[in-house]
Amino acid sequence: MTLRTIGKRSFFLPAILIVAPLWGQQPLAPNNGKQSAGPQQTNPQQANPQRPAATLGSPQFQPPQTGGMTNPANSNFTSNPPGGQSPPAPALVGPPFPALTVQQRERLAVLLNHWEKHSSAVKTYKCRFTRYEYNPTFGPPQDPYIVDEGSIRYAAPDKGEFKVEWRGKWAAPKTPGEKPQYPKERVEFLEHWICDGKSVYELDGAQKRLVQRVLPPQMQGMQIADGPLPFMFGASREKIEARYWVREIEPAPNRKGEIWLEVYPKGREDAASFQKLIVILAQDRFLPVGLCVFPPAFDPKSNPAKTTYMLSEINVNKAEDRGLNFVKLFISPNVPKDWKKVVENFPTEDEEAPRSASRPKP
Repeated sequence: MTLRTIGKRSFFLPAILIVAPLWGQQPLAPNNGKQSAGPQQTNPQQANPQRPAATLGSPQFQPPQTGGMTNPANSNFTSNPPGGQSPPAPALVGPPFPALTVQQRERLAVLLNHWEKHSSAVKTYKCRFTRYEYNPTFGPPQDPYIVDEGSIRYAAPDKGEFKVEWRGKWAAPKTPGEKPQYPKERVEFLEHWICDGKSVYELDGAQKRLVQRVLPPQMQGMQIADGPLPFMFGASREKIEARYWVREIEPAPNRKGEIWLEVYPKGREDAASFQKLIVILAQDRFLPVGLCVFPPAFDPKSNPAKTTYMLSEINVNKAEDRGLNFVKLFISPNVPKDWKKVVENFPTEDEEAPRSASRPKP
């Protein structure tokens, strides 16, 4: 089962970020000479010379007032398979990269087993995010056209919120050779999603609608692990490997202390949402700090559009978030004045969503 698009956009992106912390929550065991639990495990923080390299250009753009977050602007975020060729389209009968060596498979097993063991530790999560949208149709391909800032909240097992609060659009440099400008504007109801475990609510400011999409029983509660991205919802290593081709790739030279995982969908339905992902984990805490989403039609030359998320101010299981006040953040929102409420079923693989609930265009 996978989720279909909601109009011209997909619930896929908010869903990823709402549950991204579930990829891994605990620091990996220090290298003290002992083997980690699990079969054929090695130290995940040990360098692996066989990992494919990935290139990431030096940060050249710092959005205003982002709290010092690093932006991977001007970067391809693209792994380099042998021979320098671009990764092929998602394969259904085999991985779109060379077969992993025994050493690579063992190391990947350590990463996935560790995530499976510790993902249940997260009860509450919140962070800030910066989203960089690269769209050569509207701006230079090497620079993001839109830079959004916002917040993410999550409460186990099935509650989440994704909210865009600030937006900056590309503006030409005042002086040739300088960096482009991104004047920030406060936005409300541009993209705001809330899930209370039973329904997903979209506050659609463009059409002044509060859209409630009721989740089917099989997607409520812990069963959400079988939704569009099981590896983000605390599913088992077995489920991850059944639906995705995963390999570890070498972080770029200027990205120290990180673990990069490249993820390709195996099935056609998952491939309709993305061509591949790159998940960036902080090595010290094994928490996601970045995510790059390559759309199905991505091509590094002819169609380099992509979306990058960078996470900051990450808080997990804070004492102040354990009470009812945090849980109340995920209740059904009130209908704003002069708005109307629409109730419909959440679209599944056999349903098409209404075209009206589309994401605002740039």
